[in-house]
Amino acid sequence: MLNSKFEDFLANMGEFGFELDPRITQKNVDGLLGMYATELIPKGTTFSKFPVSMKIPRSSSIDFSGGTNEEVFSLVHALAKELADPNSRYKCYFDYCGTLEDRKGRSVCYFTPEEFSILAQMNPLLAQNAMLSKHYWEQTVQAVCEKDSTLDKEHIMLASFIYRERCWSGDLGFLPGMDLFNHNTKSSISPQRTQLDGEDCITFVANEDINPGDEIKITYGKTDMFHFASYYDFFDPNDFHIISYSSRITQAIRDNFILKVVENLSKYYEVNVFKIKGITKFKIEESRAFFLEQGPNTKMVELVSRLAINNDAELKRGKADDITAARYMLYILESYKKANKVKSISKESLPPKFHRFHDMLTRELKILDANIRYIKPKCTDRKRDLEVA
Repeated sequence: MLNSKFEDFLANMGEFGFELDPRITQKNVDGLLGMYATELIPKGTTFSKFPVSMKIPRSSSIDFSGGTNEEVFSLVHALAKELADPNSRYKCYFDYCGTLEDRKGRSVCYFTPEEFSILAQMNPLLAQNAMLSKHYWEQTVQAVCEKDSTLDKEHIMLASFIYRERCWSGDLGFLPGMDLFNHNTKSSISPQRTQLDGEDCITFVANEDINPGDEIKITYGKTDMFHFASYYDFFDPNDFHIISYSSRITQAIRDNFILKVVENLSKYYEVNVFKIKGITKFKIEESRAFFLEQGPNTKMVELVSRLAINNDAELKRGKADDITAARYMLYILESYKKANKVKSISKESLPPKFHRFHDMLTRELKILDANIRYIKPKCTDRKRDLEVA
């Protein structure tokens, strides 16, 4: 049976053209709201739709041009304006978005230096990721505040949370109602733009039969497990988890040979080169390269083969030999494992807000061990070893 809040939400959103298949209901399971099928929903069914014309338009009253985050800032500004307006026509859009108070006990954006220090004791790479998450949030709030001093900062803060937690990238933006479905990395259900009855809509379509009682999950994209814990404030132990190379690592360019390796990498990937405290570093932007739960994916193997180049012959060929690449990959995995100190800290000794991080790091160790077992046999060439002997 639908709860009254959800019934009211559906009725109000229906006036904006939002539609949800009547065979879907909202339930609270173990403290987490989710969307569940009450009857069979056949493969190919469009089970949710939102008209593009009903999106909150990005702000045009303030000029955010001239920066890389123009689209983010303009959307956050637009959301903040609607949150601040007690007569906003979009008021119902925010019914499930929560408050700042809801986030104070869990979001890394409210972590103190002492709390980041606890994260760093658990894993310095995780702490760095979480601090970067907070920095981006603060940067967004500050940028919008500086552009429009008439808005209350708290409205901008909440709008910035809504953007990071509930908005899709590109031109999709905020799709209320569509954001009620929880994430699963294995899901292939994602927003699709299509014409329905002559109207431009964003839809979710069942990619397989959905059985009665099943929770319907969509994908927010394949993202490093640290990102979900830091940006979305949750960790799902039942999900399929991935470890991204690009989202965690920056490397120094210390000599001309490494510079040549970076130039070769630039043929295949977006590579950002920058300076920190006088040291030139580079970061590879390859969002498809992962360590999966049992081993690396193809894109990860390709990336490491180009990253592991260590002599002129390999540089000329454009990639390292298989053994060198495997040994480099093993080095990455063992570095990740060395950074993970979760075994030295009991979950019970931590405040509740850290429990999701403890659970996540415990799972990360299992994934790293599985990848190490997969890679180790590839690090030796028995024929070559025999010849050397």
